[in-house]
Amino acid sequence: MWNSKPVYPPKSSPMTEPLSDTPRPANTIAARVSALPQPGAAVIGKTITIAGDITGTEALHIEGCVKGRIGLEGAYLNIGPEAVVQSNISAREVVVRGSLTGQVNVSERIDIRNGGSLVGDISAHSVSIEEGAYFKGSIDMRRSESTRQSPQPVSTSASPKLVEPERANAVSA
Repeated sequence: MWNSKPVYPPKSSPMTEPLSDTPRPANTIAARVSALPQPGAAVIGKTITIAGDITGTEALHIEGCVKGRIGLEGAYLNIGPEAVVQSNISAREVVVRGSLTGQVNVSERIDIRNGGSLVGDISAHSVSIEEGAYFKGSIDMRRSESTRQSPQPVSTSASPKLVEPERANAVSA
């Protein structure tokens, strides 16, 4: 019987990959997704140069040139592969795939990706530097609130002591 509508395979997009039997590392897909600009992010294009301070509370993607302080308290900053940024940065999360010179203070994490470069000091909770990335500076790793509490003393006796479990007192009526 003749089918009036031919069935074609779905068109592939940059975000879809053909299914295969060979397993891929989990971090490959996660790295690609987090390097993409956030939905609704402000974009500084490749041909734009900004000399001055940038402040805001929404995500920002830079592809051009920025010279000046960037203050994105609580927001995400993505520095694209063609971007040249000379700035002291304060943000929630930063991904560097281009060139960055300056001090970086992030409340969560900073990722320096393959091909990206950062010359300056970092203060962050989490730092990731991929193979092929360039970094020159110092890193100040912040502790989370749970690790700031003083550690419990550890017993150094040679033989462990057995601890009797507490028994609940039975209440009789």
